[in-house]
Amino acid sequence: MCKVVYFVADRRLPDVVSPKSRVGVQGMDPLPTFSVRAFDGPERERVCAIAGGGYVHIASSWQGCGCGFGYESSHEFDASLEGAPADVRATAAEAREARKASVASLADYLEQVVCDGPVTVYVAYAGGEGRRPLVREQQVLPSHFGGDSFWFQEDELYDVTGTT
Repeated sequence: MCKVVYFVADRRLPDVVSPKSRVGVQGMDPLPTFSVRAFDGPERERVCAIAGGGYVHIASSWQGCGCGFGYESSHEFDASLEGAPADVRATAAEAREARKASVASLADYLEQVVCDGPVTVYVAYAGGEGRRPLVREQQVLPSHFGGDSFWFQEDELYDVTGTT
């Protein structure tokens, strides 16, 4: 089951499709590193019940869903591949870079759109929309998304603003 990352706002946010990742999901052509589009699927009502707002958007990572918005720390990455063959390390490094690029693009996008007002980021597993968030972060900056490691957890809600 995939994670879904929703952006909810009181206004329509711009659609975006970034350049394609160099890394593809097995059996698929590479997808954009990051994309955002307006969303009006059947889950919309449940998303609005949790996140408020009138406009719902869906953000996708290099994997085409929300699962690619996360990466381990450099230390964890190196430790997990200790003794692995060079080709395995290279493939893993490319995938980690694609995940980092997706998170960086997400933060950059939020940095641009919060100039016009706050955006709520709601993370849920597909089909689990509407459950109360386990994690609720009050007023984070776009720079919250990133660093040496980053992962979205299940049922998270962030109020992203330009100032704290």
